[in-house]
Formats: sequence, structure tokens, C-alpha cells
Amino acid sequence: MSLLKNINNNISSIIGPEMEIDGNVSVNGDLLIYGTINGDVQSDGDIISAKNSTVNGNIESKNASISGIVKGNLIIKSKVILKKDAHLMGDLKASIMSLIEYFTLNSSS
Repeated sequence: MSLLKNINNNISSIIGPEMEIDGNVSVNGDLLIYGTINGDVQSDGDIISAKNSTVNGNIESKNASISGIVKGNLIIKSKVILKKDAHLMGDLKASIMSLIEYFTLNSSS
């Protein structure tokens, strides 16, 4: 699982802090999000959302580490880490969850 080891060596795509994407994003490999995505995000690898990033849509991936805002559902096949600046407004489905204190979760379930 590259999410926890050598994170910079495995990133195949980066959404920069000044970037805003309107539409769905699909990535083969790992994705690092600093900016804003208005659409669903799918990766066959890991998705890392940095502090101050925003995803207005669902996230689906193998693993995820969330530090930004997600207004949608997280559907993670293996492990999700919700860090202290994470704000999730949606449902969460994952095999393994790691929760860091002070994250926010608003779910319909």
C-alpha cells in the first residue's frame, strides 16, 4: 500500500492548488489533489487530498488519505485515513478506517 510508504515516489497525477476541474476525473495510478474538483474522482491506486483541497463529488479508489473537504461519498476498497483537517459530507465505505482527531463527518447514515 503506497499510501503509507514513499508517497512521493508513486504519485502519477497532481491537481495543483490553483487548478479547478469541472467534470469527472479518472486516473490510472495515484492522484494528489491540492485544488478543486467539481465531479466524481476514480483511481485504481491511492487518492490523497491535501489540506484546503475540495472535491464536490464521490471518491472511489483503492486507498485514500483525506485532509481536505469532500462533498460526496467515499468508496474505498482498502484503507481510508481521515486526517485532522478532513471534512466529509457524505457516506463512507471502506474495509479499514484510520481516524485522526478533529475531523468532521456529516453522513446520511
